[in-house]
Amino acid sequence: MLRGTAQKYENGRIAAGKYVSSFVGFFPADAPKYLALVVVDEPQGAYYGSVVAAPCAGEIFQRIIDLKNIQPSK
Repeated sequence: MLRGTAQKYENGRIAAGKYVSSFVGFFPADAPKYLALVVVDEPQGAYYGSVVAAPCAGEIFQRIIDLKNIQPSK
């Protein structure tokens, strides 16, 4: 899993308070079959990828698990 937070630039300078947050993850860990990339452009409030984008990926994964009726591995 990778998560990231980047400041945005405007007119060649760092734009105050503007970020791009991201997260990419996959499962199952031992033999990846599903991957999700979530990118949030200019999140409001919190802006870290682990806080903004990762929970969204978690929801995506949970929906896949529910839809496919995937059981936990041993």
